[in-house]
Amino acid sequence: MRRALFCLLFVTLAAPDLALAAHAYVSNEDDGTVAVVALESLTVSGLVRVGKRPRGLVLSRDGARLYVAVSGMPKCPPPMTDAQCGQLPSEAEGSVSIIDARHNRLRRTVAVGKRPRDAVFSADSRTAFVPGEADASVFLVSLTTDNPATRVLTLPPPARPMSIALDAPRGRLYLSTGHGGSIAALGAGGDHLIGQVQVGGRPWGIALSADGERLLSADGPAGELAVLDAPALTVIGKVAVGHGPWGVVLGP
Repeated sequence: MRRALFCLLFVTLAAPDLALAAHAYVSNEDDGTVAVVALESLTVSGLVRVGKRPRGLVLSRDGARLYVAVSGMPKCPPPMTDAQCGQLPSEAEGSVSIIDARHNRLRRTVAVGKRPRDAVFSADSRTAFVPGEADASVFLVSLTTDNPATRVLTLPPPARPMSIALDAPRGRLYLSTGHGGSIAALGAGGDHLIGQVQVGGRPWGIALSADGERLLSADGPAGELAVLDAPALTVIGKVAVGHGPWGVVLGP
């Protein structure tokens, strides 16, 4: 269920205004594809094969490119967990598949860290930052060249980075560290750790307010939403929201 919520979150982010959007993009984890859905006719107008276990989707600001986080890991039956799957020798390196959204075709695939979950664009849209959960990595992907991605940071144990957000005016990136139980603040280049704050449990999805003052973090195992003073990296309070919260977005 939490994987379905994760993919739904990114479909929502890819098309924030349904009244204006012509298409929706849906990652099919079991099929290794991205479906392009024409919203007016409610039909699948395209299907792009991207690799094993695609999850998170981010659409470029101009709508020309779709970036797909592809974990590359095998899907294991219950009761085996994702963490146990990640220890299997057959696990492939993660990647980001880049789709030409104008023509619904795969443009290229870029190797990144293991089990990527999320991505965020730089302020100038020339690069993207992609965290890798299984190897605690942050990769920098060029969006204007075909150069390989560059690992810019490896977080210390027990971090397992999941979601990422950018505060461009303050020159910061924020990461939820999953099993690490913290929110980490990085420099704008993603190459150094500014600090961390423990939020408890296992933070997954995060959302940053437009003014950069508040950061929200969904803590699945604890069933809570943590509210942080983002610049100060301190926890203001927590709200019990339900069982297994994963994603969070901010609205009016």
